[in-house]
Amino acid sequence: MSFGFPLFLFALGALLLPIIIHLIRFRSFKTFQFSDTRFLRSIRKETSWSNKLKEFILLSLRLLALAALVFAFSKPFISDDLNTNSANTTFWLYLDNSYSMTVQDGESNHFQIVKSKVQSWIDQLPGDSEVILLSNDHLLSNPLSPEMAADLLIDIEPSLTTGLILKDLVNKYKTESTNDPFYIISDFQSSFMEGITALDTLNEKIFLVPTEFPDYSKNINIDSAWFDSPLVLDGMETELWVRLRNHGKEVQTLQLNLILGNVNQAAKTVDLAAETYSDVRLQLVMGQERNGIILIEDKQAEFDNRYYFSLPQNPKFNIMVWDNGNLDYPWEKVYTHDHFQLDIINSSSSDFQLLENSDLIVLADWNFNNEGLLELIANQWENGKGLLVFPESNGLLPLFISEFKTEIDSGSFTTTVIDGNHPIFAKVFQELPSNPSLPMAKKRITTENGLHNAILSFSDNSLLFYEKVTPKSKAYVFTSRLSESWSSLKKSELMVPILLNTAFESINYGSIQMTPEVGSKQFLKYSLSEGEYLNAKMNEWEFLPIQGGRNGLTFIEYSSEMARPGHYSLTHNKDTIGSVALNINKSESDLKPFDFSAMEDNKLNIIRLNSMAQNLKSANSSIDLWQLFAWLGFLFLVIESLVSKFAFRRKKSTL
Repeated sequence: MSFGFPLFLFALGALLLPIIIHLIRFRSFKTFQFSDTRFLRSIRKETSWSNKLKEFILLSLRLLALAALVFAFSKPFISDDLNTNSANTTFWLYLDNSYSMTVQDGESNHFQIVKSKVQSWIDQLPGDSEVILLSNDHLLSNPLSPEMAADLLIDIEPSLTTGLILKDLVNKYKTESTNDPFYIISDFQSSFMEGITALDTLNEKIFLVPTEFPDYSKNINIDSAWFDSPLVLDGMETELWVRLRNHGKEVQTLQLNLILGNVNQAAKTVDLAAETYSDVRLQLVMGQERNGIILIEDKQAEFDNRYYFSLPQNPKFNIMVWDNGNLDYPWEKVYTHDHFQLDIINSSSSDFQLLENSDLIVLADWNFNNEGLLELIANQWENGKGLLVFPESNGLLPLFISEFKTEIDSGSFTTTVIDGNHPIFAKVFQELPSNPSLPMAKKRITTENGLHNAILSFSDNSLLFYEKVTPKSKAYVFTSRLSESWSSLKKSELMVPILLNTAFESINYGSIQMTPEVGSKQFLKYSLSEGEYLNAKMNEWEFLPIQGGRNGLTFIEYSSEMARPGHYSLTHNKDTIGSVALNINKSESDLKPFDFSAMEDNKLNIIRLNSMAQNLKSANSSIDLWQLFAWLGFLFLVIESLVSKFAFRRKKSTL
């Protein structure tokens, strides 16, 4: 026999108390004085052994009742498994805490209902057993006592961390377990069952425990959102696009609202086609409030009715132009001081700090005389810095841009093709004009056609302006110079939008929200010195996020501390420098539970949540005895009461 709470057995020491009382009570006899005893001769003598026997029986019953109650509280059980060794039983338990588990179940939250039932299940475990409790953001295989597992369960709340699937759990179990029972509790969305086919079988000790909640197949969620302009400033009229996805098979109508601060800035009623998405445009004037919430009213599943976004605090972007002074181009009129910090250098410049702080480097009128400067530019570009390149006066490009030996081609070249869908021009034209005034060239350099993304092309399909992309960076390259002896680029109406949008596309402006995935980063235009760091805070929860910096930027990396959707304010020396917005992964909104009917012929142990307790008894192979001892204690007390009242009663005598 084993005990779930063996420490209660120390209470058996309390059995000494009634024994001590019994000994004190009967250690001496009282003497009564009678004047005459002759009238008592007819009374039957009551022998002392009768009293002693009665008191011994009562004492024994009281001791047995007290001992039975102590045993009952220590939760005794007998294992009927003949193969059980001396090691404690270990139970593996995975609780899915993704947001799809938080749908409303009647008046309550489905996840909290499931958690309560799991708590009851843990309470029934034997005291000497161990629990390995796993969740999406807690995958450490640490064996815990049932009491410690219950404490950890209290701390498990819905988490943004996703990506864990059933196969991952099974592989972890195969690697680390010694054939212990493993209960996997989840709503078993189709995404969670990715890679599981009708031919798959699972270990007989793995139990799948699907939770049950109402049908939410008609759910609507906010898929994504983006601004029409890559740069949104105070007082700027802009457009916010919102993509809504209807997962149901019927057309649905709902209300869409945009909240900035505590003010409803825009609202629209939207009709959504079945089983597809719709892009909705909201017009607004952005003020100083940079944090916003997009709301929808969908009663199917309310956990994904909010979409948080955050914009930078009106940063100025640093532009460095290498211009030796032969072009006479008005850079300051393009990169105005309101939005940009413009620095112009020449071949004799030695202020290399400008390179590290710049967001975009423009090689306009340059040469190979300053090899050290070119080497630094190459390093900056390879590390992700934006770059816009024109050929130098001899028709050459930097070797890190093109190792192809270029040659100057003279003639009259007309630009005829423009990629209006490229981000450089996507916001310039509502539609492409039929006869646009495109740049002409008298000189151009030959390039490797077909290896780059063409943006502007000549009539013979040669490139005038193209995009070179590497895994870490990208460069925008012209094949003709800004000089009038080379082309009409200087006077072209396309030049200003090209220069501005090249800057916007090169700048790591950052998304308006961070994706809650391991390794996901959000960049901010904020430079930290060595030893400095940013703090993150949401409501009363403050922590030190994973962070780093490069090229004058600071990035915040997603971690398990960022468990809830919303705005996380970032502070440096108590000054707020911006925010990061986090949203529920949109894959959570596709509420399609896995169809287990296709797996019926396979050996899958599928049990209901309410049946886990009964399954535990089978898995543990033990017989609980605490109820038996509780009834025995009650029975001994009843017998003691009866013996005390009716047994060994004196018969009445007549004098």
